[in-house]
Amino acid sequence: MTKEQPSVDRDADLEFDETGRIGAKDSATSTAPESLTDDERWVAGELKKKGIEIKFRDNRVAVARSLSTSTKRRLMRSRPIFDRGHISALKMQLEWKPVDHSHYVGYLVPDLGLAEISLDMPYQIGGWRNLTTLAKATTPNCKHARENSWMPIVEDGPLPEVDRNSEEQDSVTSQRLHLTRRDGDVCIELSNYSPLIAPSIVYAVGYPECTLKLYFQKHLSLERMEEYCEDILQAFLYELNTRNGLLFSAIRRPFDGNSREDGKKRTMPDTNDARFPVTSIQPEVARMFNFASQAAGNPTLAFLSYFQVLEYFLFTMVRRGTVKNLRNAMLDHRFNEKSDTSLVRLIEIVERSSGSVESQRLRFLINECTRKSEVTAFLKQGIWNNHFGNTGPIKGVPTLNIKDKDSGILDQVSDRVYKIRNRIVHAKDDPKYGDTRVLLPESREADSLGPDVQLVRLLAMEVILESQGRRS
Repeated sequence: MTKEQPSVDRDADLEFDETGRIGAKDSATSTAPESLTDDERWVAGELKKKGIEIKFRDNRVAVARSLSTSTKRRLMRSRPIFDRGHISALKMQLEWKPVDHSHYVGYLVPDLGLAEISLDMPYQIGGWRNLTTLAKATTPNCKHARENSWMPIVEDGPLPEVDRNSEEQDSVTSQRLHLTRRDGDVCIELSNYSPLIAPSIVYAVGYPECTLKLYFQKHLSLERMEEYCEDILQAFLYELNTRNGLLFSAIRRPFDGNSREDGKKRTMPDTNDARFPVTSIQPEVARMFNFASQAAGNPTLAFLSYFQVLEYFLFTMVRRGTVKNLRNAMLDHRFNEKSDTSLVRLIEIVERSSGSVESQRLRFLINECTRKSEVTAFLKQGIWNNHFGNTGPIKGVPTLNIKDKDSGILDQVSDRVYKIRNRIVHAKDDPKYGDTRVLLPESREADSLGPDVQLVRLLAMEVILESQGRRS
Protein backbone atom coordinates (compact mmCIF):
# COMPACT_ATOMS: atom_id res chain seq x y z
CA MET A 1 0.00 0.00 0.00
CA THR A 2 1.33 3.39 -0.90
CA LYS A 3 2.27 5.51 2.08
CA GLU A 4 1.07 9.10 1.84
CA GLN A 5 3.80 11.59 2.65
CA PRO A 6 3.42 15.24 3.61
CA SER A 7 4.42 17.59 0.84
CA VAL A 8 7.70 19.44 0.99
CA ASP A 9 7.54 23.09 0.00
CA ARG A 10 11.14 23.97 -0.81
CA ASP A 11 10.80 27.63 -1.66
CA ALA A 12 7.75 28.85 0.18
CA ASP A 13 7.80 32.59 0.79
CA LEU A 14 7.33 33.17 4.48
CA GLU A 15 7.66 36.30 6.52
CA PHE A 16 8.56 36.50 10.18
CA ASP A 17 7.24 39.56 11.95
CA GLU A 18 9.07 41.34 14.73
CA THR A 19 7.77 38.83 17.28
CA GLY A 20 9.25 35.98 15.27
CA ARG A 21 5.97 34.46 14.18
CA ILE A 22 5.43 33.32 10.61
CA GLY A 23 3.14 35.12 8.23
CA ALA A 24 2.43 33.38 4.94
CA LYS A 25 0.23 33.66 1.91
CA ASP A 26 -2.35 31.25 3.30
CA SER A 27 -4.58 31.73 6.29
CA ALA A 28 -3.02 29.21 8.68
CA THR A 29 -1.78 30.54 11.97
CA SER A 30 1.60 30.23 13.64
CA THR A 31 2.13 28.14 16.71
CA ALA A 32 2.19 30.32 19.79
CA PRO A 33 5.46 30.19 21.77
CA GLU A 34 3.70 28.82 24.85
CA SER A 35 2.51 25.76 22.87
CA LEU A 36 6.02 24.64 21.91
CA THR A 37 7.48 21.51 23.45
CA ASP A 38 10.68 21.57 25.48
CA ASP A 39 12.56 19.97 22.56
CA GLU A 40 11.26 22.61 20.15
CA ARG A 41 12.30 25.46 22.44
CA TRP A 42 15.74 23.91 22.94
CA VAL A 43 16.30 23.43 19.19
CA ALA A 44 15.12 26.97 18.42
CA GLY A 45 17.50 28.36 21.06
CA GLU A 46 20.52 26.40 19.79
CA LEU A 47 19.96 27.43 16.18
CA LYS A 48 19.41 31.06 17.13
CA LYS A 49 22.96 31.10 18.51
CA LYS A 50 24.09 30.38 14.95
CA GLY A 51 21.95 33.20 13.52
CA ILE A 52 19.36 30.78 12.16
CA GLU A 53 15.65 31.14 12.76
CA ILE A 54 13.46 28.08 13.14
CA LYS A 55 9.73 28.63 13.40
CA PHE A 56 6.67 26.43 13.57
CA ARG A 57 3.52 26.70 11.52
CA ASP A 58 0.91 24.12 12.39
CA ASN A 59 2.64 20.80 11.62
CA ARG A 60 5.44 22.30 9.54
CA VAL A 61 8.88 23.60 10.41
CA ALA A 62 10.54 26.45 8.52
CA VAL A 63 14.23 27.20 8.76
CA ALA A 64 15.38 30.58 7.53
CA ARG A 65 17.78 33.46 7.99
CA SER A 66 17.25 37.19 7.80
CA LEU A 67 17.76 38.82 4.43
CA SER A 68 16.84 42.37 5.35
CA THR A 69 15.78 44.28 8.40
CA SER A 70 13.53 47.19 9.22
CA THR A 71 12.15 48.66 12.38
CA LYS A 72 8.83 46.88 11.99
CA ARG A 73 9.46 43.64 10.14
CA ARG A 74 12.20 41.19 9.40
CA LEU A 75 11.87 39.51 6.05
CA MET A 76 12.96 35.91 6.22
CA ARG A 77 13.64 33.58 3.35
CA SER A 78 12.59 30.07 4.20
CA ARG A 79 14.42 27.17 2.63
CA PRO A 80 13.58 23.63 3.66
CA ILE A 81 10.28 22.98 5.35
CA PHE A 82 9.84 19.56 6.94
CA ASP A 83 7.39 17.83 9.20
CA ARG A 84 7.37 18.87 12.84
CA GLY A 85 7.91 15.27 13.87
CA HIS A 86 11.58 15.56 12.91
CA ILE A 87 12.37 17.96 15.76
CA SER A 88 13.38 15.17 18.17
CA ALA A 89 15.82 13.82 15.58
CA LEU A 90 17.20 17.32 14.98
CA LYS A 91 17.70 17.76 18.72
CA MET A 92 19.60 14.47 18.87
CA GLN A 93 21.86 15.56 16.02
CA LEU A 94 22.56 18.96 17.60
CA GLU A 95 23.58 17.14 20.78
CA TRP A 96 26.29 15.39 18.75
CA LYS A 97 28.13 18.74 18.71
CA PRO A 98 28.56 18.76 14.91
CA VAL A 99 31.21 20.90 13.26
CA ASP A 100 30.39 22.66 9.99
CA HIS A 101 32.35 21.36 7.02
CA SER A 102 34.79 24.05 5.96
CA HIS A 103 34.06 23.77 2.24
CA TYR A 104 30.68 22.12 1.68
CA VAL A 105 27.19 22.48 3.10
CA GLY A 106 27.38 19.70 5.64
CA TYR A 107 28.94 18.77 8.95
CA LEU A 108 31.33 16.38 10.67
CA VAL A 109 31.12 14.64 14.03
CA PRO A 110 34.64 13.34 14.77
CA ASP A 111 33.62 11.65 18.03
CA LEU A 112 31.09 9.52 16.14
CA GLY A 113 33.10 9.14 12.94
CA LEU A 114 30.24 10.63 10.96
CA ALA A 115 29.94 13.20 8.17
CA GLU A 116 27.15 14.39 5.89
CA ILE A 117 27.55 16.48 2.72
CA SER A 118 24.76 18.00 0.61
CA LEU A 119 24.55 17.06 -3.06
CA ASP A 120 22.78 18.57 -6.02
CA MET A 121 21.91 16.70 -9.21
CA PRO A 122 21.47 18.87 -12.30
CA TYR A 123 18.45 17.94 -14.37
CA GLN A 124 19.08 14.86 -16.46
CA ILE A 125 16.61 12.55 -18.19
CA GLY A 126 16.24 9.26 -16.35
CA GLY A 127 18.43 10.34 -13.45
CA TRP A 128 16.05 9.33 -10.69
CA ARG A 129 15.22 6.06 -12.44
CA ASN A 130 18.93 5.20 -12.62
CA LEU A 131 19.36 6.09 -8.97
CA THR A 132 16.43 3.88 -8.02
CA THR A 133 18.07 0.98 -9.83
CA LEU A 134 21.37 1.60 -8.05
CA ALA A 135 19.66 1.45 -4.67
CA LYS A 136 19.42 -2.30 -5.11
CA ALA A 137 23.22 -2.48 -4.82
CA THR A 138 23.14 -1.61 -1.11
CA THR A 139 25.67 -3.63 0.87
CA PRO A 140 23.78 -6.18 3.01
CA ASN A 141 24.40 -6.75 6.71
CA CYS A 142 26.12 -3.43 7.34
CA LYS A 143 25.32 -2.07 10.77
CA HIS A 144 24.65 1.37 9.26
CA ALA A 145 22.35 0.19 6.48
CA ARG A 146 18.63 0.96 6.49
CA GLU A 147 16.97 -0.72 9.47
CA ASN A 148 20.16 -0.61 11.54
CA SER A 149 20.98 3.01 10.76
CA TRP A 150 20.95 5.52 13.59
CA MET A 151 21.19 8.37 11.09
CA PRO A 152 17.75 10.02 10.82
CA ILE A 153 16.63 11.21 7.41
CA VAL A 154 13.71 13.29 6.23
CA GLU A 155 11.57 10.57 4.70
CA ASP A 156 9.49 13.10 2.79
CA GLY A 157 12.58 14.54 1.12
CA PRO A 158 13.31 14.72 -2.63
CA LEU A 159 14.37 11.12 -3.25
CA PRO A 160 11.53 8.89 -4.46
CA GLU A 161 10.49 5.90 -2.44
CA VAL A 162 11.30 2.42 -3.57
CA ASP A 163 10.52 -1.13 -2.57
CA ARG A 164 13.33 -3.47 -3.60
CA ASN A 165 10.79 -6.24 -4.06
CA SER A 166 8.35 -4.17 -6.04
CA GLU A 167 8.27 -2.29 -9.31
CA GLU A 168 6.41 0.57 -7.65
CA GLN A 169 8.62 3.52 -6.78
CA ASP A 170 6.23 5.03 -4.26
CA SER A 171 6.02 2.16 -1.77
CA VAL A 172 7.58 1.16 1.52
CA THR A 173 10.31 3.67 2.40
CA SER A 174 12.71 6.25 1.05
CA GLN A 175 15.58 4.59 -0.73
CA ARG A 176 19.11 4.48 0.63
CA LEU A 177 22.10 3.48 -1.45
CA HIS A 178 24.50 2.15 1.17
CA LEU A 179 27.96 0.90 0.21
CA THR A 180 30.82 -0.47 2.32
CA ARG A 181 34.51 -0.52 1.49
CA ARG A 182 36.03 -3.97 1.26
CA ASP A 183 37.94 -3.66 4.52
CA GLY A 184 34.79 -2.49 6.28
CA ASP A 185 36.46 0.61 7.70
CA VAL A 186 34.29 3.10 5.80
CA CYS A 187 30.65 3.11 4.69
CA ILE A 188 28.92 5.66 2.49
CA GLU A 189 25.22 6.26 2.00
CA LEU A 190 23.30 8.23 -0.62
CA SER A 191 19.88 9.13 0.74
CA ASN A 192 17.57 12.00 1.66
CA TYR A 193 19.07 14.68 3.87
CA SER A 194 18.91 14.52 7.63
CA PRO A 195 17.12 17.20 9.69
CA LEU A 196 20.49 18.72 10.64
CA ILE A 197 21.20 19.69 7.01
CA ALA A 198 18.14 21.95 6.96
CA PRO A 199 19.69 24.74 9.09
CA SER A 200 22.88 24.70 6.99
CA ILE A 201 21.15 24.94 3.64
CA VAL A 202 19.76 28.41 4.31
CA TYR A 203 23.24 29.76 3.59
CA ALA A 204 23.63 27.95 0.26
CA VAL A 205 22.51 28.73 -3.26
CA GLY A 206 21.60 25.19 -4.23
CA TYR A 207 19.05 22.94 -2.60
CA PRO A 208 20.08 19.36 -1.73
CA GLU A 209 18.62 16.60 -3.85
CA CYS A 210 20.11 14.23 -1.30
CA THR A 211 23.21 13.92 0.88
CA LEU A 212 26.22 11.66 1.11
CA LYS A 213 26.74 10.24 4.58
CA LEU A 214 30.13 8.84 5.53
CA TYR A 215 30.67 6.48 8.46
CA PHE A 216 34.21 5.87 9.71
CA GLN A 217 35.00 2.93 11.97
CA LYS A 218 38.11 4.49 13.49
CA HIS A 219 38.61 7.76 15.34
CA LEU A 220 39.98 10.57 13.20
CA SER A 221 40.97 14.13 13.89
CA LEU A 222 38.75 16.80 12.34
CA GLU A 223 41.41 17.74 9.80
CA ARG A 224 42.11 14.14 8.80
CA MET A 225 38.41 13.42 8.59
CA GLU A 226 37.87 16.28 6.13
CA GLU A 227 40.73 14.95 4.00
CA TYR A 228 39.23 11.45 3.90
CA CYS A 229 35.80 12.88 3.12
CA GLU A 230 37.19 14.83 0.17
CA ASP A 231 39.02 11.81 -1.25
CA ILE A 232 35.99 9.52 -1.00
CA LEU A 233 33.47 12.17 -2.09
CA GLN A 234 35.29 13.12 -5.28
CA ALA A 235 36.06 9.51 -6.22
CA PHE A 236 32.42 8.50 -5.66
CA LEU A 237 31.05 11.43 -7.69
CA TYR A 238 33.50 10.58 -10.47
CA GLU A 239 32.36 6.95 -10.62
CA LEU A 240 28.69 7.88 -10.47
CA ASN A 241 29.37 10.11 -13.47
CA THR A 242 31.50 7.71 -15.53
CA ARG A 243 30.04 4.32 -14.55
CA ASN A 244 26.42 5.14 -13.80
CA GLY A 245 25.64 8.23 -15.88
CA LEU A 246 24.65 10.27 -12.81
CA LEU A 247 26.06 13.76 -12.42
CA PHE A 248 26.10 15.03 -8.85
CA SER A 249 27.89 18.04 -7.41
CA ALA A 250 28.62 18.83 -3.79
CA ILE A 251 26.92 22.04 -2.64
CA ARG A 252 29.60 24.44 -1.52
CA ARG A 253 29.46 26.59 1.55
CA PRO A 254 29.36 30.28 0.63
CA PHE A 255 32.76 31.93 0.73
CA ASP A 256 32.96 34.53 3.47
CA GLY A 257 35.03 36.91 1.36
CA ASN A 258 33.62 39.26 -1.25
CA SER A 259 35.82 38.26 -4.18
CA ARG A 260 33.13 36.13 -5.82
CA GLU A 261 30.85 39.16 -5.89
CA ASP A 262 33.80 41.28 -7.04
CA GLY A 263 33.90 39.05 -10.12
CA LYS A 264 30.42 40.24 -11.04
CA LYS A 265 31.02 43.95 -10.49
CA ARG A 266 30.92 46.24 -13.46
CA THR A 267 34.04 48.36 -13.27
CA MET A 268 32.95 50.61 -16.11
CA PRO A 269 29.82 52.75 -16.05
CA ASP A 270 26.91 51.44 -18.10
CA THR A 271 24.95 53.60 -20.49
CA ASN A 272 21.21 53.74 -20.97
CA ASP A 273 21.53 54.47 -24.69
CA ALA A 274 21.27 51.50 -27.07
CA ARG A 275 22.68 51.85 -30.57
CA PHE A 276 23.03 49.93 -33.79
CA PRO A 277 26.41 48.17 -33.34
CA VAL A 278 29.42 50.04 -34.66
CA THR A 279 32.07 47.82 -33.08
CA SER A 280 33.88 45.83 -35.73
CA ILE A 281 34.52 42.50 -34.03
CA GLN A 282 35.07 38.98 -35.29
CA PRO A 283 32.02 36.81 -34.45
CA GLU A 284 34.19 34.16 -32.81
CA VAL A 285 35.79 36.79 -30.56
CA ALA A 286 32.38 38.13 -29.57
CA ARG A 287 31.24 34.60 -28.71
CA MET A 288 34.31 33.96 -26.57
CA PHE A 289 33.92 37.26 -24.73
CA ASN A 290 30.19 36.81 -24.08
CA PHE A 291 30.70 33.24 -22.93
CA ALA A 292 33.28 34.46 -20.41
CA SER A 293 30.79 37.01 -19.09
CA GLN A 294 28.16 34.30 -18.67
CA ALA A 295 30.62 32.16 -16.70
CA ALA A 296 30.90 34.66 -13.84
CA GLY A 297 29.78 31.97 -11.40
CA ASN A 298 32.78 29.85 -12.40
CA PRO A 299 35.80 32.14 -11.89
CA THR A 300 38.47 29.84 -13.35
CA LEU A 301 36.42 29.23 -16.49
CA ALA A 302 35.63 32.94 -16.84
CA PHE A 303 39.32 33.83 -16.45
CA LEU A 304 40.44 31.31 -19.08
CA SER A 305 37.70 32.40 -21.47
CA TYR A 306 38.75 36.05 -21.31
CA PHE A 307 42.39 34.93 -21.66
CA GLN A 308 41.35 33.04 -24.80
CA VAL A 309 40.36 36.37 -26.32
CA LEU A 310 43.90 37.63 -25.68
CA GLU A 311 45.36 34.47 -27.23
CA TYR A 312 43.26 35.03 -30.33
CA PHE A 313 45.22 38.20 -31.05
CA LEU A 314 48.67 37.02 -29.91
CA PHE A 315 49.99 35.76 -33.25
CA THR A 316 48.48 38.64 -35.19
CA MET A 317 50.04 41.25 -32.93
CA VAL A 318 53.47 39.59 -32.86
CA ARG A 319 53.45 39.37 -36.65
CA ARG A 320 52.33 42.99 -36.82
CA GLY A 321 55.20 44.00 -34.54
CA THR A 322 57.68 42.02 -36.60
CA VAL A 323 56.55 43.68 -39.82
CA LYS A 324 56.78 47.08 -38.13
CA ASN A 325 60.35 46.41 -36.95
CA LEU A 326 61.40 45.08 -40.35
CA ARG A 327 59.94 48.07 -42.12
CA ASN A 328 61.69 50.50 -39.74
CA ALA A 329 64.99 48.68 -40.19
CA MET A 330 64.68 48.81 -43.97
CA LEU A 331 63.68 52.48 -43.95
CA ASP A 332 66.64 53.36 -41.74
CA HIS A 333 69.00 55.59 -43.74
CA ARG A 334 71.89 53.29 -42.72
CA PHE A 335 70.29 50.19 -44.23
CA ASN A 336 72.25 48.76 -47.17
CA GLU A 337 70.82 45.75 -48.94
CA LYS A 338 74.33 44.81 -50.11
CA SER A 339 75.67 44.84 -46.57
CA ASP A 340 75.78 41.56 -44.63
CA THR A 341 75.43 43.51 -41.39
CA SER A 342 72.14 45.05 -42.51
CA LEU A 343 70.80 41.71 -43.69
CA VAL A 344 71.82 39.99 -40.44
CA ARG A 345 69.90 42.66 -38.56
CA LEU A 346 66.75 41.71 -40.50
CA ILE A 347 67.34 38.03 -39.74
CA GLU A 348 67.73 38.81 -36.03
CA ILE A 349 64.39 40.65 -35.99
CA VAL A 350 62.63 37.63 -37.51
CA GLU A 351 64.41 35.14 -35.22
CA ARG A 352 63.63 37.20 -32.14
CA SER A 353 59.97 37.23 -33.11
CA SER A 354 59.68 33.51 -33.92
CA GLY A 355 61.70 32.47 -30.89
CA SER A 356 59.94 34.58 -28.31
CA VAL A 357 58.24 32.70 -25.51
CA GLU A 358 54.52 33.05 -24.89
CA SER A 359 54.98 35.26 -21.84
CA GLN A 360 57.01 37.73 -23.90
CA ARG A 361 54.42 37.72 -26.67
CA LEU A 362 51.71 38.44 -24.11
CA ARG A 363 53.76 41.34 -22.75
CA PHE A 364 54.04 42.70 -26.27
CA LEU A 365 50.29 42.36 -26.83
CA ILE A 366 49.38 44.12 -23.58
CA ASN A 367 51.85 46.95 -24.10
CA GLU A 368 50.79 47.49 -27.71
CA CYS A 369 47.03 47.32 -27.21
CA THR A 370 46.29 48.48 -23.68
CA ARG A 371 46.07 52.03 -22.45
CA LYS A 372 48.10 52.42 -19.30
CA SER A 373 45.68 55.04 -18.01
CA GLU A 374 42.78 52.54 -18.13
CA VAL A 375 44.71 49.88 -16.19
CA THR A 376 45.89 52.42 -13.63
CA ALA A 377 42.36 53.74 -13.13
CA PHE A 378 41.12 50.18 -12.69
CA LEU A 379 43.68 49.40 -10.00
CA LYS A 380 43.05 52.67 -8.15
CA GLN A 381 39.40 51.82 -7.55
CA GLY A 382 38.73 51.41 -3.86
CA ILE A 383 36.81 48.15 -4.22
CA TRP A 384 39.71 45.68 -4.42
CA ASN A 385 41.10 46.13 -0.90
CA ASN A 386 44.57 44.51 -0.99
CA HIS A 387 43.69 41.82 -3.51
CA PHE A 388 46.57 42.68 -5.83
CA GLY A 389 49.04 43.32 -2.98
CA ASN A 390 51.40 41.19 -0.91
CA THR A 391 48.64 39.84 1.33
CA GLY A 392 46.22 39.05 -1.51
CA PRO A 393 44.45 35.68 -1.61
CA ILE A 394 46.04 34.41 -4.85
CA LYS A 395 49.38 32.84 -4.00
CA GLY A 396 52.43 32.39 -6.20
CA VAL A 397 51.62 35.22 -8.61
CA PRO A 398 53.24 38.64 -9.05
CA THR A 399 51.76 41.54 -7.12
CA LEU A 400 50.82 44.82 -8.78
CA ASN A 401 52.35 48.11 -7.70
CA ILE A 402 51.54 51.25 -9.66
CA LYS A 403 54.44 53.09 -7.98
CA ASP A 404 57.09 50.52 -8.97
CA LYS A 405 59.54 52.44 -11.18
CA ASP A 406 61.64 49.41 -12.15
CA SER A 407 58.79 47.50 -13.76
CA GLY A 408 56.02 49.12 -15.76
CA ILE A 409 52.49 48.41 -14.63
CA LEU A 410 51.55 46.85 -17.98
CA ASP A 411 54.43 44.36 -17.68
CA GLN A 412 53.35 43.58 -14.11
CA VAL A 413 49.77 42.99 -15.21
CA SER A 414 50.87 40.79 -18.10
CA ASP A 415 53.08 38.64 -15.85
CA ARG A 416 50.35 38.25 -13.23
CA VAL A 417 47.69 37.27 -15.77
CA TYR A 418 50.06 34.78 -17.42
CA LYS A 419 51.04 33.23 -14.10
CA ILE A 420 47.41 32.76 -13.03
CA ARG A 421 46.60 31.19 -16.38
CA ASN A 422 49.46 28.71 -15.91
CA ARG A 423 48.33 27.85 -12.41
CA ILE A 424 44.89 26.95 -13.77
CA VAL A 425 45.87 24.92 -16.84
CA HIS A 426 49.18 23.23 -16.04
CA ALA A 427 49.60 19.97 -14.13
CA LYS A 428 51.09 20.22 -10.67
CA ASP A 429 53.95 17.85 -11.60
CA ASP A 430 55.12 19.92 -14.57
CA PRO A 431 58.73 20.86 -13.63
CA LYS A 432 58.40 24.18 -15.44
CA TYR A 433 55.79 25.27 -12.92
CA GLY A 434 57.04 23.45 -9.85
CA ASP A 435 57.18 26.59 -7.71
CA THR A 436 53.39 26.97 -7.58
CA ARG A 437 50.41 24.74 -6.91
CA VAL A 438 47.64 24.11 -9.38
CA LEU A 439 44.72 26.52 -8.96
CA LEU A 440 41.76 24.18 -8.70
CA PRO A 441 38.17 25.08 -9.58
CA GLU A 442 35.80 25.41 -6.63
CA SER A 443 38.69 26.13 -4.27
CA ARG A 444 38.95 29.12 -1.95
CA GLU A 445 41.55 30.64 -4.26
CA ALA A 446 39.23 30.15 -7.23
CA ASP A 447 36.46 31.87 -5.29
CA SER A 448 38.85 34.79 -4.74
CA LEU A 449 39.64 35.28 -8.44
CA GLY A 450 36.91 37.88 -8.98
CA PRO A 451 39.13 40.98 -9.25
CA ASP A 452 41.56 39.15 -11.56
CA VAL A 453 38.65 38.07 -13.76
CA GLN A 454 37.66 41.73 -14.04
CA LEU A 455 41.26 42.67 -14.83
CA VAL A 456 41.64 40.19 -17.70
CA ARG A 457 38.17 41.25 -18.92
CA LEU A 458 39.46 44.83 -19.14
CA LEU A 459 42.53 43.66 -21.07
CA ALA A 460 40.34 41.75 -23.53
CA MET A 461 38.17 44.82 -24.09
CA GLU A 462 41.25 46.96 -24.66
CA VAL A 463 42.69 44.54 -27.22
CA ILE A 464 39.35 44.31 -29.05
CA LEU A 465 39.14 48.12 -29.08
CA GLU A 466 42.66 48.46 -30.49
CA SER A 467 41.89 45.90 -33.20
CA GLN A 468 39.23 48.24 -34.67
CA GLY A 469 41.84 50.13 -36.65
CA ARG A 470 42.99 46.92 -38.32
CA ARG A 471 39.61 45.90 -39.74
CA SER A 472 37.87 47.40 -42.72
